[in-house]
Amino acid sequence: MGKDYYKILGVPKDSDLKTIKKAYHKMAIKYHPDKNKSSNAKTLFQEISEAYEVLSSPEKRKIYDKYGEEGLKNGIGNFPNNASSNSRTSTFSFSFGGPFQPSDPNDIFRNFFGGGNDFFRNAFQNHNSRQNINNINNIFNKPERIEKTLLFTLEELYNGCHRKLRIKRRVQTGPNHPIKTEENILEFDILPGYNKNMKIKFSGAGDKIYNKPQQDIVFIIKQKPHPFFERVNNDLYFNLTLSLRESLIGFVFKKMNIDGKEIVFQIEGVTKPNHVYIISNRGMVDNKTGKRGNFKIICNVNFPGKLTDIQRNTLKKIL
Repeated sequence: MGKDYYKILGVPKDSDLKTIKKAYHKMAIKYHPDKNKSSNAKTLFQEISEAYEVLSSPEKRKIYDKYGEEGLKNGIGNFPNNASSNSRTSTFSFSFGGPFQPSDPNDIFRNFFGGGNDFFRNAFQNHNSRQNINNINNIFNKPERIEKTLLFTLEELYNGCHRKLRIKRRVQTGPNHPIKTEENILEFDILPGYNKNMKIKFSGAGDKIYNKPQQDIVFIIKQKPHPFFERVNNDLYFNLTLSLRESLIGFVFKKMNIDGKEIVFQIEGVTKPNHVYIISNRGMVDNKTGKRGNFKIICNVNFPGKLTDIQRNTLKKIL
């Protein structure tokens, strides 16, 4: 049958990544050999690490769910074998490749929690120190980080801007001291070309409670809906409605662009419904390369609901 990784972590088979990480977080601390002195702690710690490495990787988990531990370790599937199981460059296929070899559990532990394992040894040199034990637990009991959504106009994301935010946070300066609320000012720059869902992190800017890790604040950038343009990556789209006459004989398009400069675009001839005209290098700025995307005009044709007899006869003659 092979190992049941879900049972090892104590999670159901439909668990999401957050649940799997939470289970590993709890069990890795409980059974780490530097903290747990039972005879089977090392073996359990290795199994927990192996289970997490597989279930936290979409590629490995997919193979495991279909073929079990034997299929995974006999080489079904191609995937990188390293401690970081969430690589964006991983590719998945059901061709036979190299067998899966579990990573060093200490490497997985370090990658997950950060830092090394020496703090276990240092803190447990004095086994009678309750304060040291509390410090170890507090290292891992990180508070949930605060995530705030910030809305920006398309113009602000094109040009860049500076933002200053006044926040409130809880602060406790010492044991048995009252928890007070204080204001904090956070400032940051939005660089030209920032896209939606980009994140700006302020480490330790949230609550500061004595003997607990400081809380992080993360701002998630979102774009306000624009009245005229739609942004797709670095391209700007504009929906243009043409009359039947304009679609047949041509039209002149004039529009003030996001950069404050007018776009003038002229077409002579027939434009079919849903045709897209592309004006190069007039879209958004790429915040990494500095290059601009394209401005794209999507043409819709407003057909008349009916024609007069004269109009119909005239069209018959010329078409």
